[in-house]
Amino acid sequence: MEFDDPTQALIYDLTQPLVFDPGCFVDSVAGEIRRQGISRLLDLGCGTGLQAIPILDRLDEVGYRGVDRSAAMISIFERKLQVRQTRGQRTELRAGADLRMRAVCVTQDPLDGGAVLMSQVLQYFPLDATDDTLSKREMLARAVELAGRGGRVFIVEDVMGEDEREHARLSAEWDGAVVAGYRDNLHRLRAALGNVAPRYVDAIRMLVERPALMPAMRERRRRTRG
Repeated sequence: MEFDDPTQALIYDLTQPLVFDPGCFVDSVAGEIRRQGISRLLDLGCGTGLQAIPILDRLDEVGYRGVDRSAAMISIFERKLQVRQTRGQRTELRAGADLRMRAVCVTQDPLDGGAVLMSQVLQYFPLDATDDTLSKREMLARAVELAGRGGRVFIVEDVMGEDEREHARLSAEWDGAVVAGYRDNLHRLRAALGNVAPRYVDAIRMLVERPALMPAMRERRRRTRG
């Protein structure tokens, strides 16, 4: 997987906030957790904590467990946690957990009325299950089981249109927003990644100059994710 590489994990952490604003999602999750009096949050596919940390910043005394396959992503997340105040929170991070594998997913402890968070995770699950891997449908059912009675499951994921025309419109709007985010922040990307991933910065610059390349680049990225 691409995010196993430390450079790719860093690129993700720096570029994702430029094209995706989780503010509304973060407010909704934190608000619902407070209203329901939920004390435990399980973040499946927590990545570098881009959604988790602002959620934790809005909560007090909640137990948080983040799970991700990528040790590189978890390493970035750990560094962020080291420089923030815990607000009475208990945090635990676990790397190397490929949640697509049945043997891994069944080892997650149920929360008995807690909250399960999955942000941009289901896209990595296949539609059809195998003896070793879970399907999207099975992963959703497992998330409900983990949350437990009275719990909540929060999902943020790519949007699919109800028909081909609608999906094409949504994809075009998303592509436009991504290119605009890159264009408005190209100077920040150069400063942060110019010495770390110069080829990536060149690709972003080319995309800004030729936005029609976006669909092809997106499809290529999906294929490399496996």
